[in-house]
Amino acid sequence: VKEKDETIADKERTIIELDRKMEELAEQFREMLQSTLDKMTEKLKEGGEWEDGLLPDVERLKAFGVDV
Repeated sequence: VKEKDETIADKERTIIELDRKMEELAEQFREMLQSTLDKMTEKLKEGGEWEDGLLPDVERLKAFGVDV
């Protein structure tokens, strides 16, 4: 019984650690998306001119159903 309790406690600690890691990764992803959004917003405020090679591929976006 004690061994089973230890196994359960170990699994609970693992779950807590994995949950913490998922929260960290979600926060990093949120920050990355916010940074990208900020950069895109700033670029559009500057006149929306894109450097060569940075212009989004409109046809590919349309193929995925994105209204451009």
